[in-house]
Amino acid sequence: MPSDSRKQRAATARKQQPSTAAAGRERIAARPPAFRNEGAWLVAILGVTALLYTPALRNDFVFDDHDMIVHNRFLGDWSYLWKSLVNDSWWFRDPSHLPQGSFYRPLQDIWFWINFRLFGLEPAGWHAAMVALHLLVVWLVFRVASLLAGSRKTGLLAAALFALMPPHAEAIVWASAIPLPLCAAFELGAFEFYLQANSSPEPSQRQGRLSALSFVLFVGALLSHEGAAAFPIFIAAHAFIMGSASTEEPSSNLAIRARSAINAAWPYAAEVAAYLVVRWLVLGFINRPNPYSHMTALEVALTMPSAVATYVMMLLLPWNAGPAHRMDIVDSVASSGFFLPVAGLLAVCAIGYLLLRNLPRRRLYLFCALWIPVALAPMLNLGGLLAQSAIQDRYLYFPSVGLCIIAADLVIEFSQRSDTWNHAVWAATGVVAFCFAIALFSVQKFWHDDVAMFQRCVDTVPDTELWHQRLGLALEAVNDFSRAHSELETAVKLAPDNGTDRYDLGMVDDRLGNHSLGISEMIDGLKRINDPPPSVFSQLAMVADAAGETEQAEQVLKQLEALPKGAESASLTRAQLMRSHGDITGAESVLRDFLRSHPDNAQAMVSLGMTLSAQQRNDEALAIFRNAIAIAPQDPTLHYLTALTLHNMGRDREAFSEGSIALAGAPNDPNARALMNAIERGGAH
Repeated sequence: MPSDSRKQRAATARKQQPSTAAAGRERIAARPPAFRNEGAWLVAILGVTALLYTPALRNDFVFDDHDMIVHNRFLGDWSYLWKSLVNDSWWFRDPSHLPQGSFYRPLQDIWFWINFRLFGLEPAGWHAAMVALHLLVVWLVFRVASLLAGSRKTGLLAAALFALMPPHAEAIVWASAIPLPLCAAFELGAFEFYLQANSSPEPSQRQGRLSALSFVLFVGALLSHEGAAAFPIFIAAHAFIMGSASTEEPSSNLAIRARSAINAAWPYAAEVAAYLVVRWLVLGFINRPNPYSHMTALEVALTMPSAVATYVMMLLLPWNAGPAHRMDIVDSVASSGFFLPVAGLLAVCAIGYLLLRNLPRRRLYLFCALWIPVALAPMLNLGGLLAQSAIQDRYLYFPSVGLCIIAADLVIEFSQRSDTWNHAVWAATGVVAFCFAIALFSVQKFWHDDVAMFQRCVDTVPDTELWHQRLGLALEAVNDFSRAHSELETAVKLAPDNGTDRYDLGMVDDRLGNHSLGISEMIDGLKRINDPPPSVFSQLAMVADAAGETEQAEQVLKQLEALPKGAESASLTRAQLMRSHGDITGAESVLRDFLRSHPDNAQAMVSLGMTLSAQQRNDEALAIFRNAIAIAPQDPTLHYLTALTLHNMGRDREAFSEGSIALAGAPNDPNARALMNAIERGGAH
C-alpha cells in the first residue's frame, strides 16, 4: 500500500508539472532583464557574423567552381532548371552521356542558376548570397536551440557559437559547398516546425499546418544534399529521449517510447523512401562506389574510427580549419591508426557521460550529443570519396549544431550557480568566442584563389600527389611556370604511374622552352592514361607543331582520328594549325565543311569567326559570332570576340554593350578590360 501511495503521488505530481514546452515558456518569461531584448542581441550576433565574413567577398572561384559555374555553358538557360530536376548534379559536363556523377542535388544547380542570373560570374555576389544564407541558418539555430532548451539565452549563445565556428568557413566561402548550408537551412526549418507542431498535447488545425510545413521543408533538404536522409533518426531520437508535449518525463516503458518515436518519424521516413525512388529513376542507382577509390570494405571499416576522431578534434579544436586534412588508410586492427582513435573516442564518450549524467537537463544533452554522429554519419562515405578529400570542414556544418546547443546550455546553467561561477564561465566563454572570431576571419584566405587553396593543402598534407598536381596547375594558370614545374615534378615522384601528372609536366616544360623534353613527357604521359579524352591529343599536336615537329603532330592527329568522335576534334585541330601557318583559305574550307555536318558546334564557329577576322571579313565574322552566342549565350569569350569585331568595324556603341556582357561574365579577363578601355577612350559608353 505505501508503494501504491507513492506511485499515485508521483503520477499526480507529473500531471501537475508543466509540459516541456510550457516549462520552456516559463524559463523564458523569467529571464533576467539584461537578456529580455533578445532581438537586439540576435541582430548584434548577425551583424558581427556578417562583418567577420567580409574577407569572403574578395575571394575568387576555386576548385570545382570552375567546372560547375565558370565553364558551365548551360548555366543561365531557362532549360537548366528542369534539366537539373531530372538529371544528376554534373549533367552539364556532357548531357549526351548520363549520369555524369553520383549526386542528385537539383536545388544546388537551381541555386547556381539564380546566382548566375543575379550576379553573372562576379564572385562577390555569389559569396554575399552564401553569407546571407549563413545568417539565415544562424537565426534558425537560435530558434531551434531556444525551443529545445526552453531558454532564449541558450538560443542566443548557441547561435553565436555556431556563427563563429572556424570550420564553417569552407561551407560559406566556397561557392560549390552550397549543398551543405542549403540543406542545413531546410533541415533546421523542418525541425523547428516539428517542435512547434508538437508543443501542444491536443491536435489542432494549427498543428496540422505546422506539420505540413515541416514535411515540405524536409523535401527541400533532401533535394539539396543526400545527407538529409538521416533526418528521420533525429525526429525518432527526439521523441524517444525528450518525450511528448503531454508529459515532463518520457514514459519509463520503452515500448511506449519506441512507439512514440516511430509515430513521429514515419512521415519523414516515407519522404526518404520516395526520394530514394526518384533518385533511382534519375541516376539508375541509389549509390555506387567511386571508381577512383580503391579502399576495400575492411579498410573502410578500420579507417572509420580515425576519420571520426579527426572530426571530433575539429569540433573541439576548430582553429585547425582548412581545405585539407590527413586521412591515412588503415588495414590492420593492430595498427595505431585503429586502436588509438578507438581508445580516444571511448574516452571522450566516457568523460562526457560522467560529466553530464547527473545534470538535471541530461536528456537534452543526450539528444544533442546524438545529433552529432547522426548528422555526420552520411558524410562518412569513405569508400565513395577520394581518400585525399574524404574529410572536409563543410561536413561539420549541420552536426556542429548539437555541440553548440550543449555548450551554450552548460554555460547558462553553470553561470547561474553563483557569482564566482558566473564571472568565470562568462570570462572563459568570451575568450573562446574571441579566439573563434579571429580564427574564422583568418582562415577565409585559404579559399581566396586556387593557388592559395592548394598551397594550404600541400602545406597540410605534403605527401599527397593530388594536391601537388592541383597546385602545379593553379600556378601554371597564373603563368608561374617555374613553381608549377617544381610542384608537378613532385607529383610525378609521388605517383610515377600517373600519366596525367607526366602530361601536365610536359606542358609546363614546353612553356619553359624545353620543347623536346616537354613533347617526350606528354607522349609518355598519354601512354599511361586510360581512355584519354580527344582534347589531350589536340593539345599535343599543337605543341608538337609549334616546336617544328610536324611529323609528330601528324602522327598524333592520326591517333586522334582513330578515337570515337576523334575525327571531329582532328578536323578542328587541323584548321587551327592551318591558320597558324598562314593557310587562311585552307582553314576556312575545313571549318565550313565541318559546320555543314555539325551546325551547332560553337567551338568550330569561334575558329571560323577568328579565321574570317584575320581576313578583315568582319561582317561575316560578326554573323558567325552571333550564331555562336545563340547556342551558348552565357559564354563571355563569345561576347568578347563579338565586341572586338564590332570595335574593328567602328561600331563602338554596340561593342560597348557586348564588352559589358563579357566583363560581367569574366570580370578579371585582361583582354576584355583592355578592349573596354579602348572603346571608352573613343567615347562610346
